[in-house]
Amino acid sequence: MNIKHEVSPAPVISKYFTARSAGEVDRPRLDERKVGVPEPASRSGTEESRVDPEPELVHSTPVVDPLATVNESDEHESRPVSKRTRRVTGAEDDGDRTVAKQHKPKKRRLKRGYAPPEVYAHLNYVQDCLDYDLNILFCGINPGQKSAGDGHHFANPLNGFWRCLHQGGLTDVLVPPCEDHTLPERFKLGIINLVDRPSAEMTELSLAERRAAVPGFLQKVHKWRPKIVCMVGKGIWEDVFAYASKVSKGKSEADGIRVEECPDQAGRRSWAELKANFEFDIQPICLLHGPRKEDPEGESENGEQGTATETIGSEERTLFFVVPSTSSRVLTHQLPDKIILFQLLMKRWEELTTGTMTRSIEWQIRIMVGPRSTV
Repeated sequence: MNIKHEVSPAPVISKYFTARSAGEVDRPRLDERKVGVPEPASRSGTEESRVDPEPELVHSTPVVDPLATVNESDEHESRPVSKRTRRVTGAEDDGDRTVAKQHKPKKRRLKRGYAPPEVYAHLNYVQDCLDYDLNILFCGINPGQKSAGDGHHFANPLNGFWRCLHQGGLTDVLVPPCEDHTLPERFKLGIINLVDRPSAEMTELSLAERRAAVPGFLQKVHKWRPKIVCMVGKGIWEDVFAYASKVSKGKSEADGIRVEECPDQAGRRSWAELKANFEFDIQPICLLHGPRKEDPEGESENGEQGTATETIGSEERTLFFVVPSTSSRVLTHQLPDKIILFQLLMKRWEELTTGTMTRSIEWQIRIMVGPRSTV
């Protein structure tokens, strides 16, 4: 006779759940999913018949404990999300686009070539600011379009000449370009140009044109006799240097100009050494002047041109100083660097007046025939 024993169903136990007490089971872990557990086929029979079969995994939505979710989010602080679109940098971009950006050529302003005088024939020349026995005479390469249009030197507002002049200690106020004609009387300063005709850029002047203007420039300096000529631009000095080097070798004497060694200078350097050792400062070449005539034109009583035939002292010579061009197009020296060189110019002038100049002069330019008129 079969006797049926009524047995209460045991709690469902699987590898995902563990029973602690009657009616209490653990909550699932975060990585667990619901599993389907079939109901017992029969509450009767042997104990083996009541053992649950292997659970089958059912792909369903994972059950996540809200408390566990909060604890997990606490480990990583929430960050505000910006609604603005983030710009993708070149490094984050794909490889092809990054390479294309790196090798993209930059647009460069094309340099102007030679322009004949008739191109700017509509522009007027800029008048020289001159007087006798100036302390410093500044020399530019040639007037620019803005300067020629306004009729004043260094009139372009981007040009730093007037700021260098003031911050270099050569003027006690910032002089505007429209007052350039007051420099000789107020500050014993002057301004001229190597080439008189205006152009938009220096490159529109030919090399032959610049070199041909050097003899007239030296004659003008010889007539007005400033203590120092400051060339605003290395290119101006290169033109004068090339001319002096050529004359020193006897290749040109038609202009009445002679270049000779300084008699009291030992260890004179060659022209190649002087060119290789260039620096922005007093140059090792000076311009000698003959005895001044009462007539500023240099004519004797019978109307003939006077000649410089005697050796003269240091107070009767003109020294050459070179600074970079003050144009904003010159990027080798920034404005603070140029101001420092103008301050050095002021220092050299003070040394000249006090007789403490230590810069050596190795070559001297002698004007054999005075100009009749150079202005």
